[in-house]
Amino acid sequence: MTSTQTTSADRFVSEGATIAVDVFAPAGTGRHPATVIFYGTFGLLPQYRDDILSFGTALAAEGIVAFLPHYFDRTGTSPGADALTTIGRHFATWRRTCADGLLFASGHPRTAGGGLGVLGFSLGGHMALSLGMAPPAGVTPACVVDFFGPVITPPLTGNRAAMPPLLIHHGLDDDLVTIEHSRQLASELRATGKTEGADYTLLEYPGQGHGFVGDAVTTARAKSVEFLTSILEPRHV
Repeated sequence: MTSTQTTSADRFVSEGATIAVDVFAPAGTGRHPATVIFYGTFGLLPQYRDDILSFGTALAAEGIVAFLPHYFDRTGTSPGADALTTIGRHFATWRRTCADGLLFASGHPRTAGGGLGVLGFSLGGHMALSLGMAPPAGVTPACVVDFFGPVITPPLTGNRAAMPPLLIHHGLDDDLVTIEHSRQLASELRATGKTEGADYTLLEYPGQGHGFVGDAVTTARAKSVEFLTSILEPRHV
């Protein structure tokens, strides 16, 4: 484990718009494997902010550079009700911006060559799943971590056989994106010949809704970091 980490702000341009990025990096100037984190429709509202940012901190502590692009900047959308009511209008634009975020992360001076991890929450989980199957040219996602990403609505399009190793977290009491979304995705992955436990894993959390609380956050974060480090194989310093 790295003993110290740094947090900084950066930016990239997506279709003429400037997109802010939070960067969580191991201390120093070396290159490391990277993971891009996508928030959901509630963005970094206070009740979710610390838990989401804790994933970036935890990854940096394990030798992985984490990038959190503020893709709502592309449309000037506020998290929460504004984002929820404009998904239909802005979804395609947000996806292109998230794709540009992958390109930015893969070419960042702190990022080592090779694969890239992608992690997303809710709508961000949908983005992570979608881009895992169909990334922008020049980027090859090595693995995906999905937290209760919708699959049925909006429909998740793409070749399930192209999905890289995948870890799914979903609460059984989620009434916004029900567990059936992730169970359907698991079924579709099996239909392509993918094997549970090897190609994908679905973890179900009793008593958890849309946004984990309590010990479930700690457990899910630890499992996510373990999964990402096992594939990205960071160099510990």
